[in-house]
Amino acid sequence: MLHIDSVHDFQIFQQTGGYADIPVRGSVVFEEKAMPQVMLLLLREDDSTLVTAPQTAPILPDGTFSTVLHAPVGGHYTLLCALCRAVGNGDYVTAADWPDCGHDAIPSTAVYHIGVGEVFLIAGQSNASGVGKTPGFDPPHPLVHLCRNSLTWTTAAHPTNDSTDTAHPGNADFYLPGTSPYLRFGTAMCRALGCPIGLVSVSRGDTYLGQWLPEDDETQAAFPQQDGYPAGLLWHVIESAAAAVDGKIAGVAWYQGENDADIPAMCEAYGARFARFAAHVRRLFHAPELPFYTVQINKSTEGRTSPELAGRMREEQRQAAHRIPHVYVVPAHDLPMSDHVHNNTAANGVIGERLAWSALENEYHLPYFGKAPDAISAKRTRTDTGMQVQVLFDNVVMGLSDFGCTAPIVRLRTDGNGTLPIRSAECRGNALYVRTDLYDGPLTIDIAYEALPSVPVLPIDRGTGMPLLGVYGMAVE
Repeated sequence: MLHIDSVHDFQIFQQTGGYADIPVRGSVVFEEKAMPQVMLLLLREDDSTLVTAPQTAPILPDGTFSTVLHAPVGGHYTLLCALCRAVGNGDYVTAADWPDCGHDAIPSTAVYHIGVGEVFLIAGQSNASGVGKTPGFDPPHPLVHLCRNSLTWTTAAHPTNDSTDTAHPGNADFYLPGTSPYLRFGTAMCRALGCPIGLVSVSRGDTYLGQWLPEDDETQAAFPQQDGYPAGLLWHVIESAAAAVDGKIAGVAWYQGENDADIPAMCEAYGARFARFAAHVRRLFHAPELPFYTVQINKSTEGRTSPELAGRMREEQRQAAHRIPHVYVVPAHDLPMSDHVHNNTAANGVIGERLAWSALENEYHLPYFGKAPDAISAKRTRTDTGMQVQVLFDNVVMGLSDFGCTAPIVRLRTDGNGTLPIRSAECRGNALYVRTDLYDGPLTIDIAYEALPSVPVLPIDRGTGMPLLGVYGMAVE
């Protein structure tokens, strides 16, 4: 019997510098005294040509063998393994060519549809898991593969986070799964990069950020037993996923925050906790600059999330992208829902594309536009009838369009948490102009801060279709 333990059908290996070192480990049950070797062939599945030179691995006395294949970006590949013997001059023959082979030869074994490309960890709560229920065309792509919660690899398809045969007890999701953003993300990345994409799903619905942190004093104090399972349990899910991909990934797709936006203390601590979480993940994968692709929370119609906390959460997520290198954020609050808090299938497709654009522009330096309009300053000037506040935005490609509906998503707060009346608000070029009463005291502005924005269409960049990132508490100079 010849068995391979470390490489599985459909598995994608993370490339570095155009290559991946594929660890091949296995075992052989063989009774002859003259122990043979293992011959390894890596073949392209479309034409059966060799990807690397044939390689042999010695079989140890305990019947195990191990080696590393240095394989280039690409796929699908087939890994063929067979017993072989040296016949001199550096040549080898397989068991079928042994004179005394008879009927006792050990058959060759194969692993199919493997690839070398980019691997992404998917984590967060239910919108990362995928609960979208509306129809939408989002078919599998042959070069986008998924490591499911069972730790088995397959062609990626919805649902991406089902709990079938899960190897992660703490990640047994009780939602009826639906569509997620990440099949579209993988397809877009594959299309742009021209290489296989691996997705590793570890999301869990209805979770707080603190539950994803490793167990320590701070986490235990905040989450002694949240929602029936202990703090830190979901960190072990990430550790399990890291082992399944040999500790190598290209980035983390993180979509979470709805739960934390329900509790003031959790919301206030979100930025600091996310920084800790990112640092822990980067240490786990030995990648201090590992990218995180995040999403500002979408709407909520449930009524439990206050406008204040929704706005503060979006601001925490926006600031994380400012403060932590290689953390990026895209908006979602312009997109449709399938229920009180979950994105529908169409929305998930848009989010997946936005995340892919963000990765391609920011980390792969390709000509994509993955940055949403982001407020960088707010300044007031006197007018004949009062005061104008000008909010300048970065990342504007073709000018902002407000569709005549900007005023309801803007709020000006005075010292003492009062508000100023909004007389008018309009977008021109890369700025938002708000007219209000004259006020000389401390002033802050909130934009798209509501749990459920009260306008049918949010202002967008006409070039990219990206809406403004939500802003909360920006000081007006």
